[in-house]
Amino acid sequence: MVQANTVIDGALFVETSLFDADSAEVIKSIFPIVVTKSSSQEYGSAVSYAKRYSLTGILNLIVVDEDDDGNNSSQPQKESLSPDKLVAMKKYLEEGKIKEVEAAIRKYDLSPEQSKEVATLINQAKAKAIKSATK
Repeated sequence: MVQANTVIDGALFVETSLFDADSAEVIKSIFPIVVTKSSSQEYGSAVSYAKRYSLTGILNLIVVDEDDDGNNSSQPQKESLSPDKLVAMKKYLEEGKIKEVEAAIRKYDLSPEQSKEVATLINQAKAKAIKSATK
């Protein structure tokens, strides 16, 4: 198997060639390299994507893992949830501010224990809200 970047009519492509050593048969695939921003990271991700999908197409493979192409590494890192912020979230939930806590929690990298605790607290707050709404 050989994968090479190539230019056809001014457009970037990955050309994948799969060779059968016994029969000398060659199967080829051309896949576009789509770059929306002009950065090295974007180009590298686009090339990796084109190579992966070109090869999986030729071999008729199904990819089941998450396909990130470096997107997670280019996102801002989440901060840890400090004990003080957890206490503040509990107070917000006691005040019925469930949506605010659900929105805020997305910016934190929670430990499994914190995740379980926050989910329990949110569920308790929702149950309390439903109970008070039905009275």
